[in-house]
Amino acid sequence: SADISYAFRQGLRIFSADAKIWKDSLKESFEPFKHITDKESQQAVFNEFKARLVSNDLYDTAMKSKLSIGVIEDYFPTAVVEKIPVLGNVFKASNEAFTIFSQGARMRLFEKLHEKHADSMTPELAKDLAEISNSISGRGNLGKLEGQSGLLNKVFYSLRYIKSTVDIFWNPFDPALDPIARMEARKS
Repeated sequence: SADISYAFRQGLRIFSADAKIWKDSLKESFEPFKHITDKESQQAVFNEFKARLVSNDLYDTAMKSKLSIGVIEDYFPTAVVEKIPVLGNVFKASNEAFTIFSQGARMRLFEKLHEKHADSMTPELAKDLAEISNSISGRGNLGKLEGQSGLLNKVFYSLRYIKSTVDIFWNPFDPALDPIARMEARKS
């Protein structure tokens, strides 16, 4: 998970759903690399990103709807690698870029869908739109196995991404989703 290839792998789904969201998220994700020689500045960039997420008008709705923001993307043992001179700075910037891209795009997707269907919005629809946004951005819900995600990810790298791929194909037909969410899933 610690490289910019996310934008061209999982991010291709975002691009196909909304090229502007992809472009804006990619641009924002390069900010940590502007401070490649200073981990404290990289952390400040990341903290500013988190502050923008939290200050978004839809943040509380997104959290209640289980949009995957403010989460650890995938288990990856970063502490040791970040201590290596020079390489550690690149690794940290890459990790921050990954999170900024994925969670920024996820929030933008949710915001777009929420605004598009504001007249029909219910808590259930918001939750379903969050699920669609999570799936598009490569973050599948592991359901009952969610509590074991750290252990499972050590065995099956990027298990949430694999699950999101299944969800991309299942969501348009899932009778448990609101019809509006199924329609949006078909479009994506």
